[in-house]
Amino acid sequence: MMIGIYTYHSYSTMQKAARKAALTESKLLTDYMFVHRQYYINLYATKAIPLDVKSLRGLPAYSAGPIANTFSNANNHGIKIKLASDKPRNPNNLADKQEQEAINYFNQNRNEKEYFKLIEEENNAPYYQYAYVLNVKRDCLVCHSKPQNAPTFITEKYKTAYGYKLGDLRGIISIKVPKKHADEYVSEIFSEQIKFNIFMFILFFIAAILVFVNQSRIQYLSQKSQAIIR
Repeated sequence: MMIGIYTYHSYSTMQKAARKAALTESKLLTDYMFVHRQYYINLYATKAIPLDVKSLRGLPAYSAGPIANTFSNANNHGIKIKLASDKPRNPNNLADKQEQEAINYFNQNRNEKEYFKLIEEENNAPYYQYAYVLNVKRDCLVCHSKPQNAPTFITEKYKTAYGYKLGDLRGIISIKVPKKHADEYVSEIFSEQIKFNIFMFILFFIAAILVFVNQSRIQYLSQKSQAIIR
């Protein structure tokens, strides 16, 4: 019974560890995306790279989508990254049902920056949905405020996603981590630990039996010796 209780407790602990591993992995990917994003934004902001129709594809708001899509298709863990919005310029960045839930959450909780939830859908393998809020910054207003304030090549190419103000919610960084991947990440460690602890339980149980048998034998011999003396 003790082994059963311990195994259940270990499984529960493993699930919590897997959840934490998925969250940590999502945060690391988000941090990397922000560093990459900010580096190129600074190049455009300082005019080291001029913003024009030729350099548009290097702008983080444009390039982050293809980069995220390439990563999603190339990694071997089934992790999906996406810049999602309820008002995207690129239809491929339209938020799905779970991403829209995250956007709604941020709209209702303006001070929150992160969203994390285990998604278990009927026809899909379970996964962790992580989202990080993307608010409009001053640099974003160059292309996302009033259409008349945006560069001409932007207004000629895009007819949507204008009218934003500083601090408005533009969208989210969406990261989907398969639960299977997170479980496998920690299961090997916990499996070895459980095996070792069960082995120690068995040794302790055997030792306890041996001590009990030995004490019973000593007590029996003592009683027999006393009987002979009498």
